[in-house]
Amino acid sequence: MEKSSHFTPADLSADPDQLIRLAEKIIEEHVNKGAGSTLKANHIADLNYKLKMAKDKHEEGLKYKRLMENAWMERDQFLGSGDHAGVSQIINQMLKV
Repeated sequence: MEKSSHFTPADLSADPDQLIRLAEKIIEEHVNKGAGSTLKANHIADLNYKLKMAKDKHEEGLKYKRLMENAWMERDQFLGSGDHAGVSQIINQMLKV
């Protein structure tokens, strides 16, 4: 079954990347149509502003996600994962004494 080309508010909020692409496409179509566009300029201006802010926050979130993943990787090394001796190995040695 093919997915409808129409979006519901729930569809849009569930996929930020898809919503960003949709907003970009709407703005692009408005610009391409110029004076022939049926969209109100104030709606496009508001959409453009909020889209920019959303994209900035999206990028910020991705940056923090990378930082989090790196921090967790370093945490796991200190705890002892793979070839790295860490907390778990020290505790095991202490329990053997």
